[in-house]
Amino acid sequence: MMKTIPQEFLIKFDAQLLKNGIPSKNHIFFKKWLRYYLDFCSKYGHDPKHTESLPNFINKLREKNQNRLQQKQAYDSILIYYAMFDIYPVWSQRTSLNNGIETKEAAVEEKVGAYSKNVELVDTGWKSVDSRLNGEIKVRHYSPKTYLAYSKWVNQFRWFVKSKALEQLTVDDVKQFLTICSRQIMISERFRSFWNTAISGQP
Repeated sequence: MMKTIPQEFLIKFDAQLLKNGIPSKNHIFFKKWLRYYLDFCSKYGHDPKHTESLPNFINKLREKNQNRLQQKQAYDSILIYYAMFDIYPVWSQRTSLNNGIETKEAAVEEKVGAYSKNVELVDTGWKSVDSRLNGEIKVRHYSPKTYLAYSKWVNQFRWFVKSKALEQLTVDDVKQFLTICSRQIMISERFRSFWNTAISGQP
């Protein structure tokens, strides 16, 4: 029998889905994948909060002939689940399901090196960033979609620098991140300027 998720947690998951810009009409599918994931972990002895469990889950979906769209939706659902516990897999920003759970960019692999995929990043001042980001977005009259996009890139930048303390971040950290992700970030210059002036306080 499939595991039952407490209703209280599902309400929180719904809220997290909305925060990540997932339309309400799609929540039922994301919750379905979460149930499947938790059931998979229980059945095969995986820790649901261990980031290595996700690639194993996606591989199982492949074995069951789930299509790319379904795999991608399941993948995104579990990343959102992880985020609820402040778990940020360092490989998530450099992985594309277009080529499976594999690294596309060798430069990113070199950057993260032997850094553990399973580290749960501790807070080193990053909890204040979201509120500062939200405040700056409102002051600049940017749209909610812009907030969601910038929030995503801020989190990915955090993963990239291994949750380095904010006061230790440099402009070079930002430049390296944007250079490596240049194929994905179409608004890189705008984001870099926004980060430097609004978030880090650097010119």
